[in-house]
Amino acid sequence: MLEAGRRMQRLGLYPKSTMLVAHAEPCAAQSPLFRISDEQFRVGLFPDIDRAIARPDQEVEKSMGAYIVHRDYTTSQEINAFLDAGHAQFVVEARGGCWRLTISRP
Repeated sequence: MLEAGRRMQRLGLYPKSTMLVAHAEPCAAQSPLFRISDEQFRVGLFPDIDRAIARPDQEVEKSMGAYIVHRDYTTSQEINAFLDAGHAQFVVEARGGCWRLTISRP
């Protein structure tokens, strides 16, 4: 069913999903730089960012809405505020490198 929905999107019969692309970047002089620990991925805070980093330079579907807020981490709130300000690109330090993430909205 999911693949059928994706095909319908490609044909223009369903609205397109918001997509996310990760591109490797040098960490030096990136501002702002959001740090995401492996533990934050393990608890499921950023599943779309995790998928994008695992598939650099390929589109993955962005999770709907704002990132889940966890009482032990402030990263979600920081990224949510940055995106709410209208930004479509942000840089994260995660999984041993830095990644420029670009959101493409339909």
